[in-house]
Amino acid sequence: MAIIAIVYLIAVNPLLCLITFIYTPLGMFFTFKINNKIGKIHADNVEIKADSLSIFEQFLSCIPIVKSFMIEKKALLNIQRTQQQLLKSNMKLAKFNSLLQVACGAINSFPRVLYLGFGALLVFNGEITLGLFVAMYDFLGYVIGPSTYLPFMIQKLNRCIASLNRVERLNELSLNSKKQIEEISGQPSVEAKNISFSYDGSKKILDNLSFTFKGNGLYIIKGDSGAGKTTLMDIIAGLYKPDSGKMLICNKDPALNDIGGLVSVIPQDVYIFRGSLAENIHFAKPDMPIEELVKIASSYPFLSFVEDLPEGFDTVVGDGNRAISGGQRQRIAFAQLLLKNSPIWIMDEPIAAIDDETRKLLISLIHSCAQDHLIIFCAHSNIDEKTASQIVCLGEKQNEYH
Repeated sequence: MAIIAIVYLIAVNPLLCLITFIYTPLGMFFTFKINNKIGKIHADNVEIKADSLSIFEQFLSCIPIVKSFMIEKKALLNIQRTQQQLLKSNMKLAKFNSLLQVACGAINSFPRVLYLGFGALLVFNGEITLGLFVAMYDFLGYVIGPSTYLPFMIQKLNRCIASLNRVERLNELSLNSKKQIEEISGQPSVEAKNISFSYDGSKKILDNLSFTFKGNGLYIIKGDSGAGKTTLMDIIAGLYKPDSGKMLICNKDPALNDIGGLVSVIPQDVYIFRGSLAENIHFAKPDMPIEELVKIASSYPFLSFVEDLPEGFDTVVGDGNRAISGGQRQRIAFAQLLLKNSPIWIMDEPIAAIDDETRKLLISLIHSCAQDHLIIFCAHSNIDEKTASQIVCLGEKQNEYH
């Protein structure tokens, strides 16, 4: 319709058409230049937003760590810094969006003003009739409309492209940089090579730590509170990357490889997803029918508490539903561990909230499973160290192991 309208206007009066749209190419040039700048700002803005959200998430998920190392001020300054960067980026984006509004407004207004002025002069001079003047004015909308809306469409497209580019980079990181490792050849192993780590960039939680766990067996990590036991377990699991040194799981760097198929973890604070108990257990082995998993889990004596739940394994648990105790959460984590049956088990205070009778049962189970798995056990006590293949001490005795 725009092309037809232009052809019609040129055919009726070329000079009037030229005067009417003389600013339009210049205005479109300005809008494209502004959109080009907006596209670059959108790309930076998406990255800053992502970093800001990541910092918030890390802060909220690590509040106990932040408090224990008294780095609240450091963490808040980090959040403030990213928010200031985001504010500057948003202000810059708003400025160029405002310029785009002005440029598009000019594209919309100038042709009409020029047409009315020059067209009225032609009517007074008798070169065109009043009826033709009115008819041609209606045709202007078919040309002005696309000229005005196109820059806004490009603006929205720039925003979408910036978001899609980030998603694509994350996909490439996940698919290409992290090769999924599910099987190993030979004995399982965990090796730390001169690992150092700190949360605030100054106070080192781990300092030049080295050890090697090779082959099936029970490996114990011990140390006083705040010595870095949980931090070390998180690094082994691939949740954190050391500041220096290297962690190898079966000779694979977890920073470059997806080791989810090799490792199973019982964290210090077990998280239960909103859903049925059966659904939570199903996360351990999603490729197996849930009914079959429930049947296997029913045979575990440490899950006997499920019989007292209103709907057994179909009872809804997790946030916002029936609350289950910390000990029961740890028992569920043990069930997930056994069902997944990975070659390497990482256990961070896995029996701290469990009653004495069940604790004895699980300790016996751990010793039994250590014959077929590499088990890294982190605890203050409650485990017989005499049967351990190796013990690593953290804190003042860091790097001392036997």
